[in-house]
Amino acid sequence: MPLEDIYSVIESELKQPASEIFVDFDEEPLGTASLAQVHKATLKDGRQVAVKVQHKFVKKHSFVDIYTMDLLVRGVKFVFPQFEFMWLADEMKKNLPLELSFIQEAKNAEKVARMLKDFEWLKIPQIEWNYVTDRTLVMEYCSGCHVDDMDSLKKAGIDVYDVSRKIGQMYSKMIFDDGYVHCDPHPGNVLVQKNESGSAQIV
Repeated sequence: MPLEDIYSVIESELKQPASEIFVDFDEEPLGTASLAQVHKATLKDGRQVAVKVQHKFVKKHSFVDIYTMDLLVRGVKFVFPQFEFMWLADEMKKNLPLELSFIQEAKNAEKVARMLKDFEWLKIPQIEWNYVTDRTLVMEYCSGCHVDDMDSLKKAGIDVYDVSRKIGQMYSKMIFDDGYVHCDPHPGNVLVQKNESGSAQIV
């Protein structure tokens, strides 16, 4: 997404130009996906943050997707009355808006932080609620190696078996104790760094 579109979404959502919120805003994104991209920035008070901004037309297009899915499923139901997939359209109507809401994403992050608070080796970035809307999410910036980057992990002196064990512990607790699971653990969402004691910290 072009930088001018990023700034346009920020201004539209936060009701002020990016230049009044950030003293520095990296033009190169840290990561880009189908729904949004993330940039590193610095707030006026000097704190470094990660700024996630939804692609400009994603929300608008999502309403078209919901309408199209509903229309298609109803059409198939009319032709084939035995078709039992109306639930699919209903689930999409309910869940797609939540999937696109960064407010919901921020709430989920804080819920997981509370659930896993006993894991000292887990770092969940702090949410900057003053700058969170459905389409913008600002949180504490954390550096680290991508969890699948074996070379970088080894160069940093991080024990990959320790990383594997800790991620296993984390997911076991979510699955077996809490029944509430982070379902998108791709390498862009899981970083690893060394903590003060020199052992692996999952971010």
